[in-house]
Amino acid sequence: MKKVFLCLAIFSVVFFTSCGFYKKQIEETVRTSFEEEMRNDDTFGKIWKREGAKVQSVTLVQNGLNKYDGIVSVLLKGKTYQVAISVTADGNSSMWQTTGFAPFAFLMEYMSWDDMLK
Repeated sequence: MKKVFLCLAIFSVVFFTSCGFYKKQIEETVRTSFEEEMRNDDTFGKIWKREGAKVQSVTLVQNGLNKYDGIVSVLLKGKTYQVAISVTADGNSSMWQTTGFAPFAFLMEYMSWDDMLK
């Protein structure tokens, strides 16, 4: 009986530790991808680079099999802005998305006329 309990305890530790590790990997992948997408975006890329915006963190909560909801925290000129995202991830890749234009409205206050005309 002690062996069965010990096996279950070891399995539980390994299982729950690996799940947390997997989520951290997804968060890091999304952080890198989000940062790259924003730097290369036709609309916001110039602002992102010029103002020195950075992704501070990505926090995800699993809401189903391979599905996560989360927040990307963006640091821009000393202020932190939060962008809601949805993520789908399997063992090989991940994909994130926001809902429309609204999550990026905070960047509008940093837009110049030159940004709008080009």
